[in-house]
Amino acid sequence: MNKLILIVMAICLNVQICKAYKNGTLWPGKVVRLDVDASAGYFNPQWSVNNPTVSLSGSGFYRNVTADRYFGGTCIITCSYDYYVGTSKYNRTVTWEYDCADNTFTLSPTNMNIGIGKSKALSWTFDWATYKVPAMQFSGYDPSIIDVSPDGTVLGKKEGSTTVYASSDLGSNKASCVVHVSEAYVSPVTVTIPAEVSLESGGTYQFLPTVTPEDDELQITWTTENPEVASVDNKGKVTGVSTGVTIITVSINGGLAEAYSIVKVRNGNLEIKAWLAILCGSQPVIKTDILFGYHFKVIKFCIFHFYKEVV
Repeated sequence: MNKLILIVMAICLNVQICKAYKNGTLWPGKVVRLDVDASAGYFNPQWSVNNPTVSLSGSGFYRNVTADRYFGGTCIITCSYDYYVGTSKYNRTVTWEYDCADNTFTLSPTNMNIGIGKSKALSWTFDWATYKVPAMQFSGYDPSIIDVSPDGTVLGKKEGSTTVYASSDLGSNKASCVVHVSEAYVSPVTVTIPAEVSLESGGTYQFLPTVTPEDDELQITWTTENPEVASVDNKGKVTGVSTGVTIITVSINGGLAEAYSIVKVRNGNLEIKAWLAILCGSQPVIKTDILFGYHFKVIKFCIFHFYKEVV
């Protein structure tokens, strides 16, 4: 019986042992360390990876693993090593399996107007953190109309329109920008916003200007005539400060085109205050320039409740 057990053990030891692990996701440029739990007597570790876009560095029973760029599917990393049991030599293999994070990006602008001999820059924003400087590729455009450098600078060469397609080494998606080149490029000349906006003190309103022709690289500035009534930030968000009227102005490219909006800020408690003043026997002062057309509503409100109290 003991001899049979020894024979079975000998057969098992002579079979190559392989351990496989599913270790998750690699991010291009981010280093992941792999270690083999090497007991005394383990020697001659041999590392390999089946994907040319993944590199290994290190020595002995550990390796730093780095995805140099995005890849589809998975990669297998292998470490095999030798060991002795008694005087017999055996081999064991450990494997890890990784996929790669697909980091998508947004290209800006998506529509560009430039003049011949003039240049503008494309920019991009990734949806997730990046661990290396992305290598951008630009293709598909007509090289007789524009030139695109590796850093995303677009140069107008002759009149016409063409589309630039951008991709990166951090993910699989593509984005595009339509470029229009003209002899004498004219900046957008019309902009519109709502003519009138009403909000309460402390409330906010977001202006969304309409510019024609469309160009994502416009220089848009916002100003308020009376910041004590309403303020406006550089994105066109208005905040009511106190009761009154002010004018918000949006300007394109330093005044080439402008639009205006009358912003009325009211105190939401004015109607209640007016009614309480009447019931208390005082004479509230109702100013049309403060209540902006709400004075009729206030009077009706107060008379109705006053009548109820008397009757």
